[in-house]
Amino acid sequence: MSLPGANLVAYDWELATVDVPQRDLVELLAFVGPEDPERWIEAHRVALQRATGVALDTDAWALETARARQALLVTRLTAYHVIHRARRQRFLPRTVRNLVRQMEGA
Repeated sequence: MSLPGANLVAYDWELATVDVPQRDLVELLAFVGPEDPERWIEAHRVALQRATGVALDTDAWALETARARQALLVTRLTAYHVIHRARRQRFLPRTVRNLVRQMEGA
C-alpha cells in the first residue's frame, strides 16, 4: 500500500543512544569493512560540517572517532560475543577484525 507523500521511517529503539556522530559511522564501517575507512570518516566530517555550517576540528574529530571505536568494541561487540559463545554469530569475527584494523590504522 502506498500513500501519496508518505515516507516510512523506521527507528531501532533497542539500539537507541545519544552519542557523537562518529558512533554510527564507525559501526557501519566495522560491519562493511571498506578498504579505506579513514576516507569515509573524513568525508563524513566534511559533509556534516557543510550541512550544519559548524567548523569541525580535524584533531577533535579524530579523537572522538577513536573513542567511538573503543566504545563500540567494549559495549556492542562484547555483547555480541556473549551471544556468539552460545550461538555462532557469523558476522562477528569479520566485524571485530575490521574494527581492530581500523583502530590500528588510525
